[in-house]
Amino acid sequence: MKKILLSLTLLISFSYSIAAQNNSVSLLKFEDRELDLGDVKHGDVIESSFYFTNISEETVNIDLVSSCECTDVDWPRRPILPGETGEIKITFNSEMKEESEVVDVDVYLLNEDPETGNTMAEYLTYKYNLIKN
Repeated sequence: MKKILLSLTLLISFSYSIAAQNNSVSLLKFEDRELDLGDVKHGDVIESSFYFTNISEETVNIDLVSSCECTDVDWPRRPILPGETGEIKITFNSEMKEESEVVDVDVYLLNEDPETGNTMAEYLTYKYNLIKN
């Protein structure tokens, strides 16, 4: 019984933690947080971009952008001043995939959330419809 209560308590705490992260202040406004690459033939390499604007009053520093092994990412390594725009480029290699899916692209900032003190992140996705030859 104690293990169940402990597990339930940890699950609730984790849920509140995730909710707090999702409600944090956003420093970047993305034109699109979800891209649709459409129909992709197995073996195709597709390039696309997420475009953003720094809508905050502080300089934004992107620390890391990560995705799955099928996706190469490129992002601004320089500080992004208030009002400046930028782009996160993705190159998707469908050779590594066997089915259609939604792929996460996580953007980790060096900036801290003023409410929580945690480093901030932005979460993006793209999807594709894989057509096998």
